[in-house]
Amino acid sequence: MEEITSLDELTSFLESFLQDATVWCRLEWQKNENEQSIILTQFEGQFDFCDVVADEAGREIALEFLFHPSKEYEEPQVVSLPVDPDDVEVNILENALEIESLDFYLLLTIANGSPKS
Repeated sequence: MEEITSLDELTSFLESFLQDATVWCRLEWQKNENEQSIILTQFEGQFDFCDVVADEAGREIALEFLFHPSKEYEEPQVVSLPVDPDDVEVNILENALEIESLDFYLLLTIANGSPKS
């Protein structure tokens, strides 16, 4: 696997890796290392797409994920992960992805088998 050097490359990888997967999504925030993390959202949905969000000055500030609604939700679910474009860590696990940046942690656990690679 080639090294990913930009958020655009990361979103392309995530889209191919998670294509059509049903995932359990959990976004956490941990302000200080000594404190327990706060769960900001968690739900299950079918992955639709991932994109980079930029502020008015054009600085990349977040990764945004869109999920098709599940049985529990009638509306599509959107998760925005605040990021430092120069410091994003992605861990590929057996049936999950962990993405960390700033004080935020996103876990995407694949519910319907193995991810696409």
